Amino acid sequence: MEDERLERLFAATAGVGPRGDFASRVMGGLPRGGVLVALPRAARIAVPVAVLAAAAAVVWAVVATRDVDDASLSGSNVLSDLSSEGE
Repeated sequence: MEDERLERLFAATAGVGPRGDFASRVMGGLPRGGVLVALPRAARIAVPVAVLAAAAAVVWAVVATRDVDDASLSGSNVLSDLSSEGE
């Protein structure tokens, strides 16, 4: 029964196809300029987010560097204190 329905549908739609101007109508609906048209809109969102991410990365790097410096300074003081106690 399902095969009969499919064959009737195929026979009824055999002559159906896209109109000759289908591709030009689709292309006409797209904005001119392609990607360059969408770039400013995307940049309004992406650039501020990228700036914030870069600023956060710089702050993180400075804090991490200070932590490493503090740890190395305190570590050297502990070692020098230990060596002076033994004398």
